[in-house]
Amino acid sequence: MHLLILYTCIASLVLWSFLYDKQLDRLSNVLQSLFTISFLVLLFSIFRSNADISTTIFHLAKDLLIVSVAAFLAQKLRTNKLALVLYAGMLYILIPQVHQISPSSQQTESIASDGEFLFELDKHDIAIISAIENITGGKIRPAFSPADLSYNIDEYYVLDIQDPARIDRTMRSLKEFKEIRWAEKNEILKLPETEAKEAKSLFRNGFFNDPGVSKQWSVKTLDYAGLHRTLKKMSPKKTALVAVLDGGVFGNHEDLRDHYVSTKASYDKDSNSHGTHCAGVIAAVSNNGKGVSSMVPDKSWIKITSIKVMNNFGFGTQQQIIRGIIEAADLGADVISMSIGGISSQAREKAYSDAIAYANAKGTIVVVASGNSNINANRNTPGNAKGVINVAAIDTLLRKSHFSNTMEDIGMPLSAPGTEIYSTVVGHKYKTMNGTSMAAPHVAAAVGLMKAIKPDITTEEAFEILKATGKKSAQPKLTGKIIQPNAAIKKLIGTKNILSRYGRE
Repeated sequence: MHLLILYTCIASLVLWSFLYDKQLDRLSNVLQSLFTISFLVLLFSIFRSNADISTTIFHLAKDLLIVSVAAFLAQKLRTNKLALVLYAGMLYILIPQVHQISPSSQQTESIASDGEFLFELDKHDIAIISAIENITGGKIRPAFSPADLSYNIDEYYVLDIQDPARIDRTMRSLKEFKEIRWAEKNEILKLPETEAKEAKSLFRNGFFNDPGVSKQWSVKTLDYAGLHRTLKKMSPKKTALVAVLDGGVFGNHEDLRDHYVSTKASYDKDSNSHGTHCAGVIAAVSNNGKGVSSMVPDKSWIKITSIKVMNNFGFGTQQQIIRGIIEAADLGADVISMSIGGISSQAREKAYSDAIAYANAKGTIVVVASGNSNINANRNTPGNAKGVINVAAIDTLLRKSHFSNTMEDIGMPLSAPGTEIYSTVVGHKYKTMNGTSMAAPHVAAAVGLMKAIKPDITTEEAFEILKATGKKSAQPKLTGKIIQPNAAIKKLIGTKNILSRYGRE
């Protein structure tokens, strides 16, 4: 309702401004009155909320800014009808995005406008659901649709209220129901900024013929060539499926398509290249004379797929991300690579942890980026949820990347290259990015190879091997061990067993 009032306010002001000197006094007066009424209602809806004074002032200033900027630009464009029509369309698309921004110490943008709350019931009870709807004035729908109903993930619900001004009041109402185990705002997370200066050619490597490999310092640091030599002496027991949970993957990229499998056409597009970059780190086609290389020697070892959980603007709700975890597990993903997250409360870990437990039970190992805030990673969800391997970023000097969160209080910490990472982007191109977003896919690739060799390996087993075979960074307490995939694969099987099995002793 608040958003509808804001639209009415802006539309009447824009039209009023446009018609001001058109000698349409009667219509101008109607629009002036409509603007005045809608603006007063807008102010009333803000001040009647139960939000604290700082939040009220923030929303007041934000809405005033939106109205002022919209009117100013409309005045500038009023002589060009086509430009004004295009501008009106742009406002219609952008205003909900700007409107959702909220003040917060967390790295989230706001809460979902079409399902503001996530909650969990003791059990499905139509009477309780009706009572919640009556008290809150909202509508309830199931949050998730897992294939397996034995894990109680289907007892999570989304509550969609009509009036954003009732957010705080609704949360208090939900806490009064003893049948509700857990309730929280359905917050929106944003993909991290990952821009970096272009990587330079650092070394020559005669093993790979991919032209961009000289810009991939991880190739040398993680011994890709040695890993490929080891894997070429073996055959995988299965082709591991690694699901990239992100804003989509450009699956038709020249350096990805041979290793990519589509699960849904809408997931095979990427508007910001973040997911495509992560996918290239995991399984770019090596030795094809194009682009970059990866740990994967050929498509018999790993296939990547995309589960789109972020929209084209790079935003996604908790519900969407958790639903993506469940969807990937139900698709039979061996590994989930998640380069998304935000600063959390204790409550936020509940739904993520339940979804990750569901995935683990299906045999899926979840790898998550630690976050880019240079704080303790135990404050960042879903990296701090139970059952995940959490990954910090290191730079070319094997130090913790300056932006990477620290790992001293994380249960399963590892690290991998995350500074100046050169990989695939949309449009058959390549680009350098920074972030723990780039570190996590390195670990996901290593775990995917382990899954290809030993399909029933657990999260804990994979972590212990990677930890035991990893090497220390310059700041080991802050990063965890740097993965060494070749050493990990050799430990998983045992060098003697590999060589004797394939007649290479």
